Amino acid sequence: MTPFENIQEGLQAVANKKIDAFVLNEIVLKYLVKNQFAGRVHVIPGTFDDYFVSVALQVKSPLREPINKALLEFMKTGA
Repeated sequence: MTPFENIQEGLQAVANKKIDAFVLNEIVLKYLVKNQFAGRVHVIPGTFDDYFVSVALQVKSPLREPINKALLEFMKTGA
């Protein structure tokens, strides 16, 4: 394992063929590769471990219920 100061340094090491792989959150990697490393780094499909993320809302937000319903429906799809 090789630690890096930030994500961009890790991805740059992959692009420069200094390391074979860089492991991080899939969504973050896909975003950065698309916007900063397109054509130089490829995010392979698959994950090591599934996990859930949180969404922060203001107290008594009217968005809470619709977001919860949409997330539950999405989770049912298995996508």
